[in-house]
Amino acid sequence: MLFPHFSVVLVELTVRRLYCENADCLRRTFVEQVEGLTVRYGRRTPASRRILEAVAVALAGRAGSRFAVVLGSVVSRTALLRRVMALPDPHWPEPGVLGVDDFATRRGQHYGTVIIDCATGRPLDLLPGRDAKALASWLRKDPGVEIICGDRGGSYADGARTGAPQAVQIADRFHIWQDLGTAVKTSVRRHNACLRPSTRPDSTASTSAADPASTAKAMSPIEARIRERHTAVHALFDQGHGIREIARELHIGGNTDRRTARAEAPEQLLAGRRQPRPGQLDPYKWMMRQPDRLRDEDRQQLAQVLARGPEPDATSRLVRGFAEILTIRSGQHLKGWITAVRAENVPGLHRFATGLEKDWDAVTQGLTSHWNSGPVEGHVNHIKMIKRQMFGRAKLPLLRKRVLVSASANR
Repeated sequence: MLFPHFSVVLVELTVRRLYCENADCLRRTFVEQVEGLTVRYGRRTPASRRILEAVAVALAGRAGSRFAVVLGSVVSRTALLRRVMALPDPHWPEPGVLGVDDFATRRGQHYGTVIIDCATGRPLDLLPGRDAKALASWLRKDPGVEIICGDRGGSYADGARTGAPQAVQIADRFHIWQDLGTAVKTSVRRHNACLRPSTRPDSTASTSAADPASTAKAMSPIEARIRERHTAVHALFDQGHGIREIARELHIGGNTDRRTARAEAPEQLLAGRRQPRPGQLDPYKWMMRQPDRLRDEDRQQLAQVLARGPEPDATSRLVRGFAEILTIRSGQHLKGWITAVRAENVPGLHRFATGLEKDWDAVTQGLTSHWNSGPVEGHVNHIKMIKRQMFGRAKLPLLRKRVLVSASANR
């Protein structure tokens, strides 16, 4: 026994059984109930039932069944799950500010949508799927929604416009910054030569002047093969050979041949590909950090990288400007920032600016208002914890019930 000093207490309760003398009455006998101790058709006391419900909400089936033995109750895992599903959904006041985000029930295959009240931080519902139809249907039931915070997902934006056209949509600042990081990474990847050290300390030449043997040694096998293929394809293409002839000559597929021929530099083929070589894109990470938080050696190396070409320097300058807009929430200056981006030769940031213009109202609100999707991300982590606690086997109804009821118990 886990607690050997515990002793078993047996309470014998005697109640009266009452009989109805009316022959037309469907109830022939009635048992006297003791308030707070017995309930009709109940096999457990209200206190014991509340304890098991709390255990079921916190631990679910198997773990809850094992823990109930420690509390002196023998109950099956299915009985605990039935108790959880029988609990009523908590009732919350009508929300005014919503946060919406997706979560994975099975990563890469099945997803759901979590909706919370950003003003109180309470989860309101978990929906199957992450399409616009489900969100719009839910929003029609709550016409008082005034603000919706999201991660700029196209389906959620469409669902918000359909289900709550009166609501103001706000793009989350974290996701905007994350999208900027992806654009900066693409831009830096195009100028990969600027990230490599020069042959001399005072040299500003590109890596093409470096020792070819040391450069090839620093590359991963995949990158070396892509660069070699790019050189061979363009050499044959300049000689007047066609796409099919080059593909047959180099024994590569037609699509690979066309993609390689369209790329002006091998860096365009490497964009988005995971590189095992560590540290190559560290200057990209330094561009996304506050300058006063960089170490002296990092700041010095970043300065050397920016001095090797106008594009990295322009990228760093534009990132600093956008970071200031995001930090002090001065969304009214976004138009001027986009104009500055258009004036520079930074294609990655051009695409990022185009994406901002397509979602202009939500982005401007996100860079101006104090509302954001931060509380939603916290609940997504909580959902992941509960899902992993059940080894990923729980379906959405049980997951939804545990999330909503546990939030009600913690209020």
